[in-house]
Amino acid sequence: MKNLRMLIAMLVTGMAFISCFDNVNKSRLKWEIATSNRDCPTETPGVGRLDSLSLEDNDEVVAYYYTIYENNEQFSVDAVRENSDLVKRKMINTALANNRQSLQMFEKYHAGLRYVFRDEKTGKTAKIFIPIDEIEQALSQPLSQAQAAEMALKDDLIMSKKSLPINIDVGLKIVDFILDNNQLVYVVDVDEDLYPMSDEFDIEGAKQGIIEELNNPAPGLMTTLNNLVKTARSMVYRYVGSKTKKQVDVEISTIELRTIISNH
Repeated sequence: MKNLRMLIAMLVTGMAFISCFDNVNKSRLKWEIATSNRDCPTETPGVGRLDSLSLEDNDEVVAYYYTIYENNEQFSVDAVRENSDLVKRKMINTALANNRQSLQMFEKYHAGLRYVFRDEKTGKTAKIFIPIDEIEQALSQPLSQAQAAEMALKDDLIMSKKSLPINIDVGLKIVDFILDNNQLVYVVDVDEDLYPMSDEFDIEGAKQGIIEELNNPAPGLMTTLNNLVKTARSMVYRYVGSKTKKQVDVEISTIELRTIISNH
């Protein structure tokens, strides 16, 4: 299954296309949508293109229309269809943890959300719908940012496991994700014909390589980093030899993750 993490981050970020005002009404919302449409179509890195926004269903729903490019390697219309409930739940939890004001904005406008994705090649579509009552219910829950981030991480784990195994380089593939009270662990299978684990493992070199990758994050990963920091967790790459089963942990601490986030 294609990875859906970047989709979640993109949808939550896309909420900000409409500004939040203290004095809101449907006339203001229509004006905001018209203003936002002047910037459309607009590219959404790693996803495709936001084509337009509209106010629908008797002015009760803000709809976002996206095109997923033919050569997209990250997710597909079919993946959205198969995981629509999970995508919706993680969207809400991610917004509660990282962008609560966006949900509050739509609550003020008393407008639900609809996302429509069209496959550029086949024309097939998939939809995610969040009615206003679900937005109001989510905002009424007495969840802290840390609690919302915890829920988002657990949903993220469910989605990520569906993408396994994930090839990250020649002879290296992620075969599992483990979330415990202190860490998010990426379990990496190491082909020992290429990288003998009996040799001295360069932990510092591996760590610097991971940090370089995190400083140029793929879409969606920054949301995961934020959720790890909010729940006081570190990130660990656990390298396991395919033959000897020897394992070496390379940890990126919560403080180091916070520094990476601050650089963006």
